[in-house]
Amino acid sequence: LLSSAGAATSSTFTVTHKKPIPDHLSDDGLTVQLPQFIQDYHEWWYQTGIWTKSAWRGVVTHKQPMDAWNYQEVIHRMKPCVVVEFGTRFGGSSLFFSAVMRGVHGSAPHKVFTVDIDHSHIDKQAFEEDNVELLKAPSASRRAQQRIVELREELGGGPVFVILDADHGKNNVTHE
Repeated sequence: LLSSAGAATSSTFTVTHKKPIPDHLSDDGLTVQLPQFIQDYHEWWYQTGIWTKSAWRGVVTHKQPMDAWNYQEVIHRMKPCVVVEFGTRFGGSSLFFSAVMRGVHGSAPHKVFTVDIDHSHIDKQAFEEDNVELLKAPSASRRAQQRIVELREELGGGPVFVILDADHGKNNVTHE
């Protein structure tokens, strides 16, 4: 823990919940009934089309800002040598991950490896970003998997953080 002055402390804290088991969990683990306010928010987010306008450096990401915030927290804790993004679309998320990785690693070697079957919508900024590598291939292809192994070896064998956001169909997700 850090004190208000930023110094490490040995203090601990306890989180107390009024309800130890969230109401939205089911006995079978398959059914989820989210609280109404969460459902309302998601409906608003998608139905208004705001999700189509979220951008990084002017390039559409299709990412919910809270998800992006969570990604950067995980990346800062994990310090992966490679972020693998399956599903590039416009390239905004690739640029975001590149900025986060640069913040984590500085000038030390790192890479954002992004894979998509269609590069026709990708903004030129993604192609110009030094630590972003794009591959035109299916996410579950042998080429994509082999390149991940190579990048990890080239960058010293550190952790790899993978984001599955390509084709959301059952067959593709199963292969991924």
